[in-house]
Amino acid sequence: MKVKNRTRRPLGLIRGIYAVALICIGLQFNIRTASAQLVEMGDGVSRPAEELFVGQTVYTQPQGGSQMILSGSQIRTGDLRDSRVSARVEYGLTDRLQLQAELPVDISDRSSGFTAQTGVSRIEGGATYRMTSIESPVALAAGMNIEAPLAKSTDVTGDRPAAGPIFKPSLIMATGSGPVTVHGSTQAELGQPTRALNYSIGSQYDLGSWVPSLEVNSRAVENAHPQFYATPGVTYKFSEKTQLGVGAAVGLNDQSNAVQVIGKFSMSLGQ
Repeated sequence: MKVKNRTRRPLGLIRGIYAVALICIGLQFNIRTASAQLVEMGDGVSRPAEELFVGQTVYTQPQGGSQMILSGSQIRTGDLRDSRVSARVEYGLTDRLQLQAELPVDISDRSSGFTAQTGVSRIEGGATYRMTSIESPVALAAGMNIEAPLAKSTDVTGDRPAAGPIFKPSLIMATGSGPVTVHGSTQAELGQPTRALNYSIGSQYDLGSWVPSLEVNSRAVENAHPQFYATPGVTYKFSEKTQLGVGAAVGLNDQSNAVQVIGKFSMSLGQ
C-alpha cells in the first residue's frame, strides 16, 4: 500500500508497541477473575471462520494438523492494476506451537494492454504460540515472522524495496459470546527499509455455513501518515475444514487506497 510522506516522530511506533503489549498483559492477568467462559480455542470447538481478510486470528493448528491458505487481492489506480497472490502453509508442531510460511507473488498490469510484470521478491516464515488454555475467556497468542528478500531491486508494485530482512513480532487476542467472535491483533515491522505498525480488530458472526465479518485496520509507517481501512466480507464454509471468503478493504482517509478487493481460500489437512 502506497503512502504519502509526512513528518512523524519514530518514537510513536515504539510507544504503540508498548501500549498494545501492556493491554495484552493486563488481559492475561485479569482472565482469572472472569465469571464465565466466553470462548474456547481448543480442538473441536466450533469457530465462525478460520481466517479474517486483513487481520490475524488467534487460532493455531493442532499437533500434526496443517492448513493451506490461498489469498489474492487487487488495487486499481486508473487503468493500473496491482495484484498480489499469496500461498501460506501452517503446521501444528504441538497443540500450542504453530509453524508457518508464506510466499507472495506480485503482479502489475494495465487494462489498456500493458504487458503484465510478475515477481517474487520475498518469502516469509515464522511461528505462533498460543499462551492461554482452552478454558480462558480471553485467548492470547504471540508470533514472530521473518520476511527475507529474494531480490535487491524494488518489487514490481513499487510498494517498497525488497531490502531486509524484516522482523514481524505480533500479539493476537480474541474473545466472544454466542455466535460472535472478536479478534484483535497488532504486528510490528522492524528492519529495512522502514518500520511500521499494523493494527486490526475484526468481528465474525456465525450464521452456520455463512459467516459475515467486519474489520477495522490501520497501518502506520514511520515518517508517514497512517492509513485506515474498513473491511467488510463474508466467508462460506463448505465444511469446518474448507472455507472461501470475499471481502473489500475500503480506504477511510486520503492516505489509503480507495478499494482493495480480497479473496481467501483455506483448507485444513491432517487432524
